[in-house]
Amino acid sequence: INSDSTRAYVANSLSDNVTIIDITTQTVVGIIPVGDMAVGDMPVAIAITPDNTRAYVVLNTTNAVAVIDLASNSVTQTIPVGD
Repeated sequence: INSDSTRAYVANSLSDNVTIIDITTQTVVGIIPVGDMAVGDMPVAIAITPDNTRAYVVLNTTNAVAVIDLASNSVTQTIPVGD
């Protein structure tokens, strides 16, 4: 959940994406692909920066973190973190 409690971000492990939910209307307002379905990156956890500009998504299978720009709702970087 972002710092102003307007959006919830849900990691969908089997779909390799993140769902954006508008908390006020309780509706899905977007889906962000964060992994490669062929590889099965399995996003499992999310941290949102306090200024609501970025989300960091743990990719379990590939031992990486995807960085999402929340203004564009797109992955800007994938950081390998090792085992």
